[in-house]
Amino acid sequence: MKFVRSPIFALQYADYLRQQLLLMVETVPLPLQRWQRQLIALAWISYAAYYLGRVNLSPALPAMETDLGLSKEALGLLGTGFFWTYAIGQVINGQLGDLISPRRLVFFGMLASAAVNLAFGFSSSFALLLLLWGINGYCQATGWGPVLRTLSNWLSGAQRRRIATLFGTSYVLGNAAVLLFSGWLVNRWGWRAAFFVPAGLLALMACFWWFQVRDTPEERGYQRDWTLEPNALAAFNLRAVLAGMAGNFRRYWPLSLAGLFVGFCLIALNTWVPTYFVEEGGVAIDRAAALAALSPIAGSLGVILSSGLVNRFFAGRELYGLVGTLAGL
Repeated sequence: MKFVRSPIFALQYADYLRQQLLLMVETVPLPLQRWQRQLIALAWISYAAYYLGRVNLSPALPAMETDLGLSKEALGLLGTGFFWTYAIGQVINGQLGDLISPRRLVFFGMLASAAVNLAFGFSSSFALLLLLWGINGYCQATGWGPVLRTLSNWLSGAQRRRIATLFGTSYVLGNAAVLLFSGWLVNRWGWRAAFFVPAGLLALMACFWWFQVRDTPEERGYQRDWTLEPNALAAFNLRAVLAGMAGNFRRYWPLSLAGLFVGFCLIALNTWVPTYFVEEGGVAIDRAAALAALSPIAGSLGVILSSGLVNRFFAGRELYGLVGTLAGL
């Protein structure tokens, strides 16, 4: 077989080599600067802090059932209302984080969640508790999307892939830490303390985020060594956004469905495991919360190890790994 040597072929081959070189450059991350490492640490701590106003409900449930005379069905509705508004908020705030300052969105979302937790601690009416915890679900949804948007402004694409696994431990370790802390608060000062104290800490964290974080490194006087990726939503078009979301759902619906069923298991465990240990094991709530925290602690190891295991055993066949995980559940 003879190669066709022509100017057109030469130009096409040169363009192919250029594209491959750009791909290689993109996949080799630039070294992280000191100011980037600081931002990653701030973002990690900030997102983990969101769980102060979310997971604290779980260790409080047994005492709330006794003190307020609420049934388990009523207590379960609190969690259901939270996660519905949280899901809606994720869709809305994920888009808002691309349209307005993610720094402002995180700040006001944290403050609002702190205020709702404070009001929740003072409440005894089930209707009011349900309303407040539903509002809290939306406030809590100001975290993930806007924080990731901030990271995307401060890191190149290759750098983000490099730190993705490490950053993923923020939500599992934040979950575990708040379970331990809230269980201790409930055991020592009662269930209302599990909302008062985290509310204060969450408000302090919101202020810390506001004063320490900026939307872009240029606002701090730093210079990027890469080209900022264009914001696809800079010129906002609601129809285009909805069409894009629908297209993504059609493309990724199997993953969405898998995530839905994993979420059922995860939410049930996070909500009811401390209550189960208290009622069936006869242990104090602080110990029950500590036992419940073992699950997210183990989950952090799963987050760290999963990427390497998938690449080693399921490279190019990630779907098999996902199916195996779901079968294990």
